[in-house]
Amino acid sequence: MIKLGLQPDRITFMGVLMGCSHAGMVDDGWRCLLIMRRMYKIEPRAEHYGCMTDILSRRGYLAEAHNLLERMPFAPDISVLGALLHGCLIHGYHKMGLHIAEEIIELIPEDKGRYVTLSNVLTMLGNREAAFGVRRWMEDSE
Repeated sequence: MIKLGLQPDRITFMGVLMGCSHAGMVDDGWRCLLIMRRMYKIEPRAEHYGCMTDILSRRGYLAEAHNLLERMPFAPDISVLGALLHGCLIHGYHKMGLHIAEEIIELIPEDKGRYVTLSNVLTMLGNREAAFGVRRWMEDSE
């Protein structure tokens, strides 16, 4: 692409990051974000950070993914938090998952599916009483 004189844009980098995510290519994902910013002066958006969070989360780098969220120049949105939550559940980081699930609920309290996720995380932590309370609250609020 570059040899043809074409300049990559946000969409191009998103495609590269998605490829890195599906292939588990953590280092290449980081390189992509770096090149995007330094060479092409393109500031990553939430979707780019979400994809990088997904790359890290899939490979089990949950602390790094959480660190990335804290360093983003804006508050994480549902896609970024959802990627981290998914990684937490896959790799057994249930306490971090609980914290992320609570953040997601604060962002979109009307999404009942997120309460199911919170209930599942509480169950995984062995707190069945709290999980039941979340489910009961959902039923009562309908």
